[in-house]
Amino acid sequence: MIKLVTTRLLKMPDRTLGWQFILGHDGLTLLTKLAILELPWRGNANGCGDYRKASCIPVGLYKVTPRIDVRLGFVLDIHDVPGRSGIMQHWGGKPQNTLGCLCMGAEFRGHNVVKQGESKRKLKALFGKEVEALLVIVDAS
Repeated sequence: MIKLVTTRLLKMPDRTLGWQFILGHDGLTLLTKLAILELPWRGNANGCGDYRKASCIPVGLYKVTPRIDVRLGFVLDIHDVPGRSGIMQHWGGKPQNTLGCLCMGAEFRGHNVVKQGESKRKLKALFGKEVEALLVIVDAS
């Protein structure tokens, strides 16, 4: 099973930035890394459609499954987030692009995530025939 290890490194008032290391089946081989943007911790609030009130998801272990979303294209559904539903990992570069999901890109430019299309292609290629993966979210501090 592929493992996605997301390490939150920089916490700001309106966003949280980190790197996601994607590891192969052996849990050791680095396949690629992605830049990740999330909302700040706001007590796991769902925000009711307002990104300024929504929270990043809690630190923990989550099962993820790939699918094609009609609006976003290739995404990973993040399962069993306590008190939340509809949480995904998808492309996006700014806090306005998420309601609590993980936004991905290939790198950072300032405090934004860029090259979202490149990250989506990388992740889609890595999943191939994979039907699920393990997402690990940790705080560096």
